[in-house]
Amino acid sequence: MAKKGAVRFSDIIRQFNGDGDDFAEWVEKLEFVASLQGVTDMEKFLPLFLSGGAYAVYQAIPIGDKNDYATVKSCLLKAFSADPFNAYEQF
Repeated sequence: MAKKGAVRFSDIIRQFNGDGDDFAEWVEKLEFVASLQGVTDMEKFLPLFLSGGAYAVYQAIPIGDKNDYATVKSCLLKAFSADPFNAYEQF
């Protein structure tokens, strides 16, 4: 049972589904909150906050690569970061 007044991760970090949100900004916040809470196994922590298309991208990562947080983060950044042309167009 949670302590009265305790903050849950889901109260601070919303699910990332890849629709219109900036993954780089979102993952930076996730990493910050995780570090404040002493989370060290980000490769297991990050998938808990993925949904929709973002979770589908995660599922497509080879099993061996899922144990390497840097690889997982890189794959998701590639999938959900705007390419320079689209970023300029959005600007």
